[in-house]
Amino acid sequence: MYSTHIGISKEMGAFINGWFNGASFLGRIVSGLLADLVAADIIFLASSWSSMLAIFVLWTLSKSFGMYLLFSIAYGISFSGITTVTPVIVANQYGRCPTLVLCPLSYSHHARASIYHLDNHRRTT
Repeated sequence: MYSTHIGISKEMGAFINGWFNGASFLGRIVSGLLADLVAADIIFLASSWSSMLAIFVLWTLSKSFGMYLLFSIAYGISFSGITTVTPVIVANQYGRCPTLVLCPLSYSHHARASIYHLDNHRRTT
């Protein structure tokens, strides 16, 4: 949707989405390997800050194909670090047994917000 909003074809938008997914795949592997070398908390903080910078700087400037592609690669690499090390941090903090309960809850808050928004939207329209 955003690609067509800024004047890029749907095919090029799919191309950018493919690069985002490839960068995410690479970022998960690299962040997992780095978490074995340094504390997972440091990887989490670095990934959080780099994701924030990608969103606030690159996303706001992505009005062309090149900047949008750069944003999708940078955000794919940085955000995948967050999703990779979150279970490790939860297991280190609470132990392995609660991890089975806490990790799905930490990921599902996005789904709950989406469901609430859709449900709330249906009531107002």
